[in-house]
Amino acid sequence: MKPLKSFFICVFIFLTLIAFNACRTTSDSGKHSEQLKYLPKEVSNLYLGMKLDEFKKKKDMSKIDLDEGTYVTYAIEKYSGDNIIGIRYQFDGDKLLYEFIIEYSPKTDIKKEFAVKFGEPNDGEEWNFDSKAGFNIKIWVYQNRLCIADARHF
Repeated sequence: MKPLKSFFICVFIFLTLIAFNACRTTSDSGKHSEQLKYLPKEVSNLYLGMKLDEFKKKKDMSKIDLDEGTYVTYAIEKYSGDNIIGIRYQFDGDKLLYEFIIEYSPKTDIKKEFAVKFGEPNDGEEWNFDSKAGFNIKIWVYQNRLCIADARHF
């Protein structure tokens, strides 16, 4: 009887560890899920605050020009979609992603497009949203570029 009891205890512990790990993984990814509402699909597998090393694993680095600096690192991706020309990713001195700059073709009225998505700007000419990860997301349009950033950097 003791071997059967030991077996069930081991199975219980194993299942408990699996459940704990699944909950922890879900909550880690959930920490950044609020950002997905504000990111175009082209960058939806990324998030503000992502480490540069993780970014390098998620992107095809053969299509990205990377300029690593001491204070700011830039990654520039040429894009061949209908509306998007390129995407610039900016990382701070700690190599954390703090801004997306998405350049659209001149034929795209991004201010109008994103007013439909987000409503009218809620902070002057900009949008400001709670990321639910300890910072606000600041979004603005400059010329034909959509800028999405961690507001702590601006």
